[in-house]
Amino acid sequence: MLVDQARNRVRDLIANDIYEGQFGTGTTAPQPTDTALETAVAGTNKSLSTTKFDKQLIFTHSLSNTEGNGNTMTEFALTMNSGSTLLTRDTVDGTPKDITKSFQTSILIFVE
Repeated sequence: MLVDQARNRVRDLIANDIYEGQFGTGTTAPQPTDTALETAVAGTNKSLSTTKFDKQLIFTHSLSNTEGNGNTMTEFALTMNSGSTLLTRDTVDGTPKDITKSFQTSILIFVE
């Protein structure tokens, strides 16, 4: 059994590796073998804010109303190395992005 101190150490290691998020327009279901977003949207690869709690991390990615416009966002990824290393990928129902919308996406990771 991992004790809480070890779980928080794993949390810290994860937090140190994940520091960017990006939207895409791909619709293929995520697979363990994915290496990139299906169709990344230029200008949406941005630094994340990270909040740590006991055995938990919250990564938050924000797009202003001027970023990523004209796209229907259907996938999101957490990455490292300026987007070149994919760590997570999820698909969502499509949300059109235009100048009337700002996006904020948060992902919670719990270390069990």
